[in-house]
Amino acid sequence: MCRVTARRTVWLACVVAVLHGAFFIWYQRPDWRTQWADQEGYSRLATALATTGRFTPYPDSARFIPEVIRTPVYPAFLAVVYKVFGQDQLYVAAAQTGLFVMICLLVFAIARRVTTDQIASAAALATALFPPIPYFGALVMTEVFTTLLFTASIWFAVRALDERDSGTGTCLGLGVLSALTTLSRPAFILFPILWAAIALAVLPLLGVRTPITIRRVAIALAAFAVVMLPWFAYNYVNVGRFTLSPAGGLGRGTWEGSWQAAWPGRLQAELTGLAENGTGARLAVDRVSDGAFLGWCGLVRWNFASARNSLTFSATFAMTFSP
Repeated sequence: MCRVTARRTVWLACVVAVLHGAFFIWYQRPDWRTQWADQEGYSRLATALATTGRFTPYPDSARFIPEVIRTPVYPAFLAVVYKVFGQDQLYVAAAQTGLFVMICLLVFAIARRVTTDQIASAAALATALFPPIPYFGALVMTEVFTTLLFTASIWFAVRALDERDSGTGTCLGLGVLSALTTLSRPAFILFPILWAAIALAVLPLLGVRTPITIRRVAIALAAFAVVMLPWFAYNYVNVGRFTLSPAGGLGRGTWEGSWQAAWPGRLQAELTGLAENGTGARLAVDRVSDGAFLGWCGLVRWNFASARNSLTFSATFAMTFSP
């Protein structure tokens, strides 16, 4: 009887997630073209991927111009949506509502491994009622897609702590999903290292016995490195830097991770705009003629009050490339 009730609660959570997503599609639609300017950058990259297969904001340029701010996984997801359904934001919002449902199911799958089905189903329902997820789901932005990838990473991390499921496949899945999460949102670059530290050091100190060994952690970290390698190679070949984000290095991800989700969403969008446009994170690449690559530069100085949160980001040197 309890299992039947839990199953019904999970189905209710899925229905609530769909309705919640539909509400925010209606609520956000008037702002699709007037707010959240960051959407245009993702949409442009996705269009280029869908039409030319190249990751560049300027696919028509005679000379290849690399993307120096955004990472490729979310634009790749958008490109699939554009290819299958068409280039309309409504299709993206509907697809991300589906991702929201998947997040609720993953929350249930994670919670039921550490508690009862009743509490796990309640957790899924609470997730479906959490408004920030569907709020961003109606926008062409990384939040919902990254949340799905990170939640799936957590599911694999929890599985790895279970003797029955801690095999090579689970470790590989953890590494791959951690890398995809990072390539969707660079702020998660330190997650696999943190997971390894907890599994090998923190839990043993607390007296918690786990099947995690150095070999299994090495497998997860190796999978993470292999998936990340093409992106590092892209940056090295195109801009001459072995970095996660050419316009800010590892410091940008650290800095963004220090304030995102702590302040209101529109303030976050304003800060991102300042970082990209108002403080020199990107040199004007919006004037391209005859295939000339005008260049780009990293952030030279960050005068915001919270600059101390990321000394690495503030210390990023300016770089400019000529044709």
